[in-house]
Amino acid sequence: MDLGNHPVRALRSTCSSLAIAVAIACHVSLAVADEPAPGGGQGVRPRTSVTFEAMPLFVRNDPALRFDSADSKLGNLGALQQGDRGLQGRVSLTHAFDEAWDTRISASMLYAGEDEKAAPYLSSSNVSTARQSARAIVLDGEVGHRFKPVEVLDVRLFAGFRALRATAEGHWATSASDKLGSFFDTTHALGPRVGADVTIPVSSRIDLLASGSVSALNGHSRSHYTLGNVRTRDNRWIMGADAMAGVALHLGDGASLTAGYRVEHWRNLAALHTGISYVGAYETRWGTPTLSHGPVLRFTVPLGGR
Repeated sequence: MDLGNHPVRALRSTCSSLAIAVAIACHVSLAVADEPAPGGGQGVRPRTSVTFEAMPLFVRNDPALRFDSADSKLGNLGALQQGDRGLQGRVSLTHAFDEAWDTRISASMLYAGEDEKAAPYLSSSNVSTARQSARAIVLDGEVGHRFKPVEVLDVRLFAGFRALRATAEGHWATSASDKLGSFFDTTHALGPRVGADVTIPVSSRIDLLASGSVSALNGHSRSHYTLGNVRTRDNRWIMGADAMAGVALHLGDGASLTAGYRVEHWRNLAALHTGISYVGAYETRWGTPTLSHGPVLRFTVPLGGR
């Protein structure tokens, strides 16, 4: 079994899907963009804009795959997390109705990477292997309201919805079998999301940015365990929170470039598959927290004028 090709294929699939989403967003935006708004100057918000965002991910969470330590063939394998190092891409479309109100839709795709383990069993010539990976698609829709509590502070409060589709899979094998066992988890959830964006102008071309949001999603998960063809379903609430801080450089004509750092936390999203043995015993416990973080680069361009 070639473990190395799976993350490459997953990453290519993620990037291809993101490119399609970007192309669709640009096509729709150009078709519906309004006439230029009066006024202008560096730092002025365009009426319709599209934002592209990319970030490498560093994933840290509780174990998602754990083997029975007493098992003679799988017991030496350590616990695996939901991925290791991955990549996230995001495209957002924003339309400002006036200086105070706007609406935004966003689509993001996340690949959490792949965690792998290998260990000998019974003799040095026998090796057991395991790998675990996760990915997600998130859709956000929101309405925002801007105001200035003080002259040097621009605040945008927003509220809307978040839709989530997350998948995870794990595979393990021994030298005697190409693929001993696997599980596949799929989660769908939907719920409200609220947050705030804060901008502090430093000069005519540079802003300090901070943002954060929280969400409460209700959904269900389906898990398929291939040994014995066992299928289970679980319904629950999934809580999410994220925060970002960065610096924006206005490039003129409504375009800007932002560099920053983001942290995102999910509670009750993932599952722990534990007590896995060679003969097929296992237990699934939902509720594993997931934490991801990394540097983010964001590029915003106006569409159809300002």
